[in-house]
Amino acid sequence: MVNLLPHDRFIIQTPDALQAVIARLETNVEPPKALRWSFNRNHAPYEGSISESGFTMHRIPEGRNSFIPQIKGRFETPAGGTVVHITMELHPFVMNFLVIWFLLFYSGALAICLSGSVAAIEALHILGLPLFVLFVFWISFWFEVERSHNDLLKIIVGQVPKSRQHRLQNFFLLRGAAFVIAGIFPFIFMVHHASESPPAREVPESFRSQ
Repeated sequence: MVNLLPHDRFIIQTPDALQAVIARLETNVEPPKALRWSFNRNHAPYEGSISESGFTMHRIPEGRNSFIPQIKGRFETPAGGTVVHITMELHPFVMNFLVIWFLLFYSGALAICLSGSVAAIEALHILGLPLFVLFVFWISFWFEVERSHNDLLKIIVGQVPKSRQHRLQNFFLLRGAAFVIAGIFPFIFMVHHASESPPAREVPESFRSQ
């Protein structure tokens, strides 16, 4: 089940010892860099820090991607294996930016729509478009969560269940459909306005008598 909020928490269990789990993570996680070139592919898939108590990391994106989750893990070592408690969250800066942007947008959009200066259909477009954009962002975040979840299963356990592979594929298709709709929405909006006939202009009384 997917949460509405950008927050996920789960557990990965393995019969392997803690040191073996840490060694696998270290082969896939490199120290953070202050400056990273997007075209450089000579790096580990993740960056962060690992200790015997846990880890913090995130996937290194190919280009710019603000919706990659921040991953925190905590180790437990019961008899007969290792338990990894994992939490994934959206970066606080991105979350704060989205909240502030929506508050500023709707404070102005509601004032315009309530003033009656725009038609009802245009008001629906103005008020509904940011919600669709938010849905695209939401799908993008959960796609990245599923991707990192599968990566951690492969790193720690060594395999990914087929159910989780299918789940990732479904998110991939849903995200692709959302991006396609987001791309054609402005075109549909322009076609709709272009097809509207311009308002009839009233002929002045001085010209009617001629």
